[in-house]
Amino acid sequence: MATTPGAGTTTGDYTVTTNKILTIAAGTTTSTGTVTITAVDNDVDGPNKSVTVSGTASGGGVGHPASQTLTITDDDVTPTGITLTVDD
Repeated sequence: MATTPGAGTTTGDYTVTTNKILTIAAGTTTSTGTVTITAVDNDVDGPNKSVTVSGTASGGGVGHPASQTLTITDDDVTPTGITLTVDD
């Protein structure tokens, strides 16, 4: 399992669990493993970000799984105005 940051996204915008290998036993279609991707919260208003999750398969003649793109939704409040102060 690998992650690729989308446009305007950096690897600092999210974290990924260290175990990135999922095993699917013969004759099944699901894994008992878990990979967790967590958005990093900040106080900076900005656009939503994205990360693409992809994987590869090996053995058993299984094809590679399709990549999936996740959206990291910005939850910070947009500033409503700017105040400038001039000191003499």
